[in-house]
Amino acid sequence: MQVFIEFEACEPARTATENGRRTHAKISVSVKGVDESRIAAIRAPPTSAVSAVIFAAKYPGKVIDIEVTVLSDDGGVLATALNAVTLALAHSGIENMGITASCHVALTSNHEYVTDPSLAEASNAIGGITFGFVPNLTQATCVDVYGLLSAPKLTSLMEFAKQRTISILPTLHKAILKSLKKKEEAFVPLHIRHGVTFNTRIITYADDMTLLVQDPLLNKAAEKS
Repeated sequence: MQVFIEFEACEPARTATENGRRTHAKISVSVKGVDESRIAAIRAPPTSAVSAVIFAAKYPGKVIDIEVTVLSDDGGVLATALNAVTLALAHSGIENMGITASCHVALTSNHEYVTDPSLAEASNAIGGITFGFVPNLTQATCVDVYGLLSAPKLTSLMEFAKQRTISILPTLHKAILKSLKKKEEAFVPLHIRHGVTFNTRIITYADDMTLLVQDPLLNKAAEKS
């Protein structure tokens, strides 16, 4: 499963609030590459998670557009989207409160946990969760649950998912440091100011503005780096 993220911040029409200007950045998330019936469900959690960590008040009158394009889906699309968004956010230079780590965990009928289940594994599970967590804030920014689970099972599943998100933090940090190193090698000063548009794209470090993210737990990226 692969996700392409595009961040864009630009000066919007002045529809806002104080002295005719928006006092906070407007954050918008769009999703492509999935069935229309799934767009709303996939778009809402990243919108909420990003809004919880971005210092929106530092970008008055701006719009931050996040475009998620799913190139293929073998399971865990939401968790991967959340991880990809947090990497792109770190790369973009937009100020935020911390990294959001996310994972998808399913619970089987044998009461076993399956991390990053495939579509088939998830459909055969009795339930599951996509959990997004900002460790330095000790705050959950995404709790997306499916299936019929008792309160004890759900509590146990959430705790397991939380520990899994914490375990992938080193991989996320490694990816971010590698991204920053690439930016430093081809550094061009970038200033956000009134009336200026900038784009940050990431895709396999093809250039200074792009990154391709694979696997919700980023195992392949970790092995290659």
